[in-house]
Amino acid sequence: MEQDKEYFAFISYSNWDKEWAIWLRHELEHYHLPASFNGCPDVRQNLRPVFCDIDEFVAGNLPEQIQQALVNSQNLIVICSLHSANSVAVNREVEEFVAMGKGDHIFPFIVEGDSPNEYFPKSLDHNIIGSDVNWDGGRDAAFIKLVSGLLKVKFNNLWNRYELEKAEEERRLREQRDMLLRERSTIEQDKEYFVFISYSSLDNDWAIWLRNELEHYHLPASFNGRTDVRDNLRKVFRDRDELSAGPEWDAQVQKALDNMNNLIVICSPHSAESDAVNKEIETFIALGKENHIYPFIVEGDKPKDCFPPALKHSKLGGDIKKDGSPNIAFIKIVAGMLNVSFSELWNRYEIEKAEEERKIREGRDKLLRAQSRFTSKTVLELSQLGNNHLARRLCLETVPTSEHPDYPYTPEAESALRATMKDTVFTFGGHLKYKEIFTVQFSPDGKSVVSASKDNTVKVWDVNTGRLDSQ
Repeated sequence: MEQDKEYFAFISYSNWDKEWAIWLRHELEHYHLPASFNGCPDVRQNLRPVFCDIDEFVAGNLPEQIQQALVNSQNLIVICSLHSANSVAVNREVEEFVAMGKGDHIFPFIVEGDSPNEYFPKSLDHNIIGSDVNWDGGRDAAFIKLVSGLLKVKFNNLWNRYELEKAEEERRLREQRDMLLRERSTIEQDKEYFVFISYSSLDNDWAIWLRNELEHYHLPASFNGRTDVRDNLRKVFRDRDELSAGPEWDAQVQKALDNMNNLIVICSPHSAESDAVNKEIETFIALGKENHIYPFIVEGDKPKDCFPPALKHSKLGGDIKKDGSPNIAFIKIVAGMLNVSFSELWNRYEIEKAEEERKIREGRDKLLRAQSRFTSKTVLELSQLGNNHLARRLCLETVPTSEHPDYPYTPEAESALRATMKDTVFTFGGHLKYKEIFTVQFSPDGKSVVSASKDNTVKVWDVNTGRLDSQ
């Protein structure tokens, strides 16, 4: 780090909130003021550069480069959460910044928690008003509120323009999309269906999943404006019931195949023996579209086990087993139908899936934390009534454990658990001093503890009373 480099802002955060820190740094460094502020001498025109350290230190003095960055930073943004409230690093960075006389330039950015006692580090003044992604109506509104504080301008002056520019940007994108749809002549958009799914009725669940993925798939933003690539995969034909072969073969399916761009065959031992699937492949080949057939293999190790007779064994497609997951096999099929490289689609697909999963985790954790706080009150009531055994069992359902390591932590649940155990903590004594105890185990019913020592004794203790039962 350059010793004399000046930073507009320093982001202080716990390693548990690293995703938030990376997002916030990107938004700050790429933020553009509304055009109405152009030429205003008293308003900074950008928010760069921003310091965001990669690793959080554990304890002791602040690393030299962190100390220097704090000295060279105009503002301190503290990402506040249950994690940062307990972070030694975040607390020290706030203390140092306040000691430098810059306490008026600290801006909390709250991503988790219901009150300052939960998410503010000890050294952060609880009277400071911060931006809250939950209370301010989402992270975009919280971000603009933070920017307005940093630049000392009114929130509405930024937010109203931000909303207008967002709406204008979306309008331009819609106009460009509509124009491309009208002018696109190289892709046969006039056909009723883009893809036909051929499958055995025994693979109906896979057909439903595949249709849903196809009709809701969105191309990465990097493809916007390309006239040689279709922007959606709709519409998809999936007949509800498998049809029988012969003269009664459904004329509607015949017409659908005739007006189809692509044929996806869900391959399995069931479809390999299906007359209907085989007939649909034969019809599609007879229409001269053999190069637009894509196998989607859901079961079977070899083509002869899962390919219908009419389907050439040399056909390459997506294989959920060999490709490692249904998602990878799906993107391989999409890449083939759109005639683009797999990597162009897969990298963006992984990013978007990760973002979707992050949002789902955030929503789940928020609900679980609310449930944990509610349950903690019940646990305390049970404990006060003397039913500590039931209270402990109930409390263990609301704290992270080896069986549920991803369960979100709440201080209320920890306090409740400690309250249920304060009268039941025993020191088991009885082995010879200085002789190593090499094993301690609970009995299967959880009522006893067995210990073995190098003093050549084995002792059994009562968990509820701490009494030595036998040896």
